[in-house]
Amino acid sequence: MPFRKLFLLPFIFFCMVIHSHLHAQTVVTGTITDKASHQPVEFASVLLIHFPDSTTNKGAATDKKGRFTIEDVKPGQYILLC
Repeated sequence: MPFRKLFLLPFIFFCMVIHSHLHAQTVVTGTITDKASHQPVEFASVLLIHFPDSTTNKGAATDKKGRFTIEDVKPGQYILLC
């Protein structure tokens, strides 16, 4: 009986770790700069468009340094618009 408990606990832990990795989500970060001046673009809207059906998935605005972060992005193909 103790052997079953010792085997069962690591197995449950392993399943929990695998489950969390299967449902992992990604963070998309970047910086928007002006093409001509190479200066950061403040407060620009950034949209993440799902590629196959062109639906807007998520969006963000850049900060004073042109940086943005979009969290909880599911794996897939996207187009990033600014």
